Amino acid sequence: MNFTMNEPDRLVWLLALIPVAALMFLRYKQRFLLISRLISGAPSALNAGGNGASLLRTRYVFSSVFFLLFLGAQIAALADPRMGSRLVREFQRGCDVVLAMDISRSMNVRDAASMPDSGDEAGKNASTRLERSRWIARNLVEGSGDSAVGGSVFLRFGLAIGKGRGVLAVPVSSDGEAVLAVLDALSSSTMNSWGTNLERLLDAAGNGFLEDSPAGRQIVLFTDGEGLEGSLFSSMERLMRDDVSVIAVGLGSAQGALIPENGDAPSGGENVLVRSFLRADALKSAVERGGGAYIDGNRDDAVNLIAEKIFPLAENSSWVFREESGALWHIFVVAGMVFLLLSMAAKKSARTTSLPG
Repeated sequence: MNFTMNEPDRLVWLLALIPVAALMFLRYKQRFLLISRLISGAPSALNAGGNGASLLRTRYVFSSVFFLLFLGAQIAALADPRMGSRLVREFQRGCDVVLAMDISRSMNVRDAASMPDSGDEAGKNASTRLERSRWIARNLVEGSGDSAVGGSVFLRFGLAIGKGRGVLAVPVSSDGEAVLAVLDALSSSTMNSWGTNLERLLDAAGNGFLEDSPAGRQIVLFTDGEGLEGSLFSSMERLMRDDVSVIAVGLGSAQGALIPENGDAPSGGENVLVRSFLRADALKSAVERGGGAYIDGNRDDAVNLIAEKIFPLAENSSWVFREESGALWHIFVVAGMVFLLLSMAAKKSARTTSLPG
């Protein structure tokens, strides 16, 4: 019966209760002396501990405490509390895939494997990490063919892009041409944010799935693993709870190379060249912890390796069982409303007590 919070970051709003409590205390200090005079007719009643003042103080304290508990319960409900687990039976058909493309500056480094079907001399040389990512992604989408809308395979694609933030460019649909069109136009200048935050990229990709779809959920992350912000592990854990599997495709080399200059440096900042390299171990550790898989994007058979993990999911239609924890947010909402009613009752009682005679 483990108690967990699906959105623990939202609990930070509990800190806002500190200034709220301080303001309530100041208001109490300012008004209580005047009210106590009305009750006793003497300025010393507050310190004398008269019955009227003591009762008023007690009811005001209870009203304030109940109101703070009301706010705390609502914040806890927003954090999506859960407890226990149960098996849910559902029909699963096909697979929905979101391609998550890292388009940060480091993806412009030219140390990825060449693209064998480029058809020109450039294909004999190393390609940039982003070019290699686009080539693999395009082959995956085109390899699914028309089976995305019929036949024995049910496969749909979506696309998310990210740098310092993540954006869902194409939600999951059977329109593979939309994904291909965005892939063709993709570059590091597509977004003007700075830095690399793989957590936000994966969060954006996770929002691309159709909520009521019976299909399996798969994210294919194309990156060199150089995340400057966010927590890749935290994002993996959230996706795992939502039954989303992640395949990380690593691009680049262990030796690395200097990141080429470009025009998306922060305003007024220096565009300093740094060496970037593939962080394969970090990527592998993060995805395997979340039940996913890591694939070296420089391998000649990278497309086939990814397809071997995705396509079997798309070919199967069956009843599956998944583990689901019980939601408790409604209990916190109800408890909060009870606290609010108690606060209002205590406050009304305090006002009645404060009336002379």
